Amino acid sequence: MNLSGKDSVLVEVDGEEKTVYNAVSVSQLKEHLVHSVGGYETWTHTKIYPGDAGGGKSGGFAVTPRIAELVWHEFGVDEEALEETHDIDIIDPNSEGVTIL
Repeated sequence: MNLSGKDSVLVEVDGEEKTVYNAVSVSQLKEHLVHSVGGYETWTHTKIYPGDAGGGKSGGFAVTPRIAELVWHEFGVDEEALEETHDIDIIDPNSEGVTIL
């Protein structure tokens, strides 16, 4: 199935229905800890939302492999971090074992 032009598709994987998003919103916040002795540290918090929800629930959904690749290249969040840190599954709707509903 070609997902071009579609924001999401409903699939069944291992008997469970999931919405796989072909579009996400990403927000990044940089935080700085300034210390008089140690200088400062900077780290980035990244939130990823389904579709263009921007501000909705972050995590607990699935994205296509293409979206996972784009998030990695543009925002530095790799597949492992998507799944473990952000609770976002990566599902190819066209792969074996996945049924498009």
